[in-house]
Amino acid sequence: MIRPYHPDDLEPLCLVFRQNTPLYFADHEETDLIDYLNRRENPQFVYVDKGRVLGTAGYYIRANETWGGLAWVFVAPDCQQQGVGRQLVAHCLAEIRRYPAMARIDVRTSQHADVFFAKFGFVQVDFKPDFWAPGIHLCHMELPAERIAGH
Repeated sequence: MIRPYHPDDLEPLCLVFRQNTPLYFADHEETDLIDYLNRRENPQFVYVDKGRVLGTAGYYIRANETWGGLAWVFVAPDCQQQGVGRQLVAHCLAEIRRYPAMARIDVRTSQHADVFFAKFGFVQVDFKPDFWAPGIHLCHMELPAERIAGH
């Protein structure tokens, strides 16, 4: 089940985050995640199965509702490639598409997850080596405009 993030989800999500470190995230990013979740400025969702938090994904809307992006997408390693991440991202994309003027959807990820986002139609627009940490590169990706309206 996908539901909105609740403060009680913080510890389980930090555990899932740590399970994805250092392959997908650098250790120091956990502080950024905690700050982001505590501010609760943007919608964030969790995937829960049988009481266990399996992952999260969120989104933000900017620039007079003409562009947005995905934020903090990760899933427990033992649940990857089982549709959990796909459902979370699809949920967020559906939410973003409710904004009629939406012209751009971004995701800033690493070289370890770019193939996953490419399956949704995201294409790389920028690349910065060692951006997140040594060996974890920035892959800035965008969903082309025709894929936003056309799903």
